[in-house]
Amino acid sequence: QEGKHEFVIRNEGEADLVIKKGPTSCKCTLSEVGEKPIPPGADAKVLLTWKPAPGMEEIRQTAEIFTNDPKRPTVSLVITGKLQQRLRIFPSGVWPVNDIVEGTASTMTGHIVTSVIDDFEISEIDTGSPMITVEKTPIDDAMKKELSAKTGFTLKVTVAPTVPVG
Repeated sequence: QEGKHEFVIRNEGEADLVIKKGPTSCKCTLSEVGEKPIPPGADAKVLLTWKPAPGMEEIRQTAEIFTNDPKRPTVSLVITGKLQQRLRIFPSGVWPVNDIVEGTASTMTGHIVTSVIDDFEISEIDTGSPMITVEKTPIDDAMKKELSAKTGFTLKVTVAPTVPVG
């Protein structure tokens, strides 16, 4: 998801401070800067917004601000951090269903968990088939610990015994 951070640049000098956008390390965006000089003692807010690429585990984004301050002509804004997936699914990928035997229900169990969100809810499950049902139950404390999760659900998928084989 998109991230953002607001930086504050304070003019502690005796003359107006002028700031202008410089280069960024990514397709980050900076809020408008340089529209008005910053008087002595005042500050300006600069919003840095970025969107990490899928699969990134760490982030380091930089943006440069140019100033008219001879002692500090460039200010580097830096964002660093570790990224976590909001939701994780176990097993990942395609969920294998046990061999389907005519006249016998087949089941498999998986989990959807989060280590980021304090509380989330699954509002609807649509299997696309009346022959496949899903039961959801909140994971217990032992499963939270095992999966390093704050919260989550166990999903029991059942293929009806009346499903045609083949």
